[in-house]
Amino acid sequence: QTLPPQAPDIHDFVAPCTDEQIRTLGAPYDFLRTLVEHPDPDVPVDDLLVAVLRRIYAAHGGERGGREPLVQAGRALSRLLDDDHERLQSILRRVL
Repeated sequence: QTLPPQAPDIHDFVAPCTDEQIRTLGAPYDFLRTLVEHPDPDVPVDDLLVAVLRRIYAAHGGERGGREPLVQAGRALSRLLDDDHERLQSILRRVL
C-alpha cells in the first residue's frame, strides 16, 4: 500500500472501512510508520493511534479474536516508538 499521489478533492466521498477491509489491509501494520513519522499537525496523532488500535481489535472480533492482531499491531508500534517508552505506554494503556 502507498499513499495516493494527491489528497482527495474536497467534495469526494469518503466512507469508513468495513471490518473485512480492516482485516485485509491492516497487517503487517506498516501504515503505522506513516502515522508516527509524518503526523498531521492538526491531528493529535497519539489519539489517532489509540483509535486505530481499538478499531483493529474490534474488526477482528474483540474478545473473540482481536487480541492477537492487537498484540501484533502493538509490537509494530513498539518498534517505531522504541526510543519513547513513556509515549508508547500512554498509547497502549488507552487502547482497552
